[in-house]
Amino acid sequence: MWGGIFTDQTAEVGISASEQFRVTTYGYFSFWHVVMIFVALVIIGLSALLFFRKKHLEKAVLISMTATVLVCMLGTLIWAIVTGEYNIEWFIPLHLCNVFGIILPICCFNQKFKKLCLDYIVWIGLGGFVAIIFPITSMVHIGVFHPVSIMVWVHHIAIAVLGGYYVVSGLYRKVNTLPIIGIIVILTGLGAVINHFTGSNFLFTNPDRMVQPMYGIVSVFGRLGVIAVISMVILALLAIHIVYKWFERRKHLTLKQFVTESWFVRRVNKSNFLMKIITSTSNKLKTTATTINEKAKNKTIRRAIKLTERFIKCVKDSEILTSLWKSELSQLTDADYLLDTFTKSGLLEMLALEFSLKELNELKAMPQDEIIFV
Repeated sequence: MWGGIFTDQTAEVGISASEQFRVTTYGYFSFWHVVMIFVALVIIGLSALLFFRKKHLEKAVLISMTATVLVCMLGTLIWAIVTGEYNIEWFIPLHLCNVFGIILPICCFNQKFKKLCLDYIVWIGLGGFVAIIFPITSMVHIGVFHPVSIMVWVHHIAIAVLGGYYVVSGLYRKVNTLPIIGIIVILTGLGAVINHFTGSNFLFTNPDRMVQPMYGIVSVFGRLGVIAVISMVILALLAIHIVYKWFERRKHLTLKQFVTESWFVRRVNKSNFLMKIITSTSNKLKTTATTINEKAKNKTIRRAIKLTERFIKCVKDSEILTSLWKSELSQLTDADYLLDTFTKSGLLEMLALEFSLKELNELKAMPQDEIIFV
């Protein structure tokens, strides 16, 4: 029916998907493989453009991609049962991409669980595109137009689209790779046990059933090369988590913490540079004070000085400086936050009580070079 896409060997009972790879019907980066990669890229790219900054579509996208994944996984399972092609790797979802069939339905109904698994959905979902570039468990060994190949292909496109959606929509904003590490460790442990007793090749860690492109990994890292690569991936994810948390903490530093805790300030304090600045500034202030005293003979200047002193007193008596001092650095660039802070500080009310409308207009009308802050 499928034009010889199946061979007698691939229909053999008990053969694993990764073992079937040895009987390929088309190779890596052949014409149809490149076509498949191109179509997948187009679909994922168009979905990214379609969903850009559309947070309100989350429920629809999540449910539709969950349904797609479940249909593909159940379709593969039904195909295996109907045709009698026993493959334990199709019956137990212990591959990284098959875990989506477990977590996505729960995410549709449980917000806390979705938040916990969001990093896995994004990172592993986008990483699922690698399985299209380097297919191992299907597609290559049974051909691109075989029903199982199509279902596996659509499965990986769906999880890549979902992972991409959370990124481009802006819903994925905080990185926490620890849940990914936990899931990978659990899958690796369970896979190793099942591989030992059944001869399967979950997570491709069974050295007795090594397939391409894993041969290249083995040639570099030895018989347990895939385990070594998984370990390096875990370490990389842990490093990403630590670095992100470090920068995240810096992002939420208050202005006071930034001034007192920053590396630059600590280095400056250890040098004589700060004392030189203070000494130089002090000398300039003395010179400025002398100039002010001379200018104070002018009635307009004296008026400006008095109004300015009253204005500064209002600022000091209000809570504006304290509020800004305790604000996070990211908040200081938020116009709405600054406006709200000024409103709550009571500065405007104090200015209204301290100054008459005539004085405010007088202060506003003064040339900038005549307003002297002392």
